[in-house]
Amino acid sequence: CFFANYCTPAGMHFPARFSVEFSIDGTVIYEAAENVNEVGTNNSGDNYASPICFALPDLPQYGDDEEYIDYTVTLLDWDGVYDGPGTVISGSLSRNEVEANFDGANNVNYEHLRFGCEGTTTPPDDDNDGVPNEDD
Repeated sequence: CFFANYCTPAGMHFPARFSVEFSIDGTVIYEAAENVNEVGTNNSGDNYASPICFALPDLPQYGDDEEYIDYTVTLLDWDGVYDGPGTVISGSLSRNEVEANFDGANNVNYEHLRFGCEGTTTPPDDDNDGVPNEDD
């Protein structure tokens, strides 16, 4: 699962609207255009965003620590909330890195990405809904 935040140059902090694309050895296995997370505004007027989760292949030809799943996460505009600059974060994951996100049979943690939030501290979000604890 992937979740992202976006920090504007002025310091505003938002849950992010984003797309994800996965590939293995240059072959796209999930298209970014089809995989955009759900966003909205709750009854209190707070913005929220959901993570994007995928079942990824466990390919035996790759070692447990070999990064073989490549991802590209693109920040998207969120109408009425912010104009995203189209920033991209990319990287790779190994089987061990993916499996490290599983916490018991019914709990999956996510890769938490931050667009433009370098040098800032993300406030605690114990229920992983993209809304800091103090605002839940």
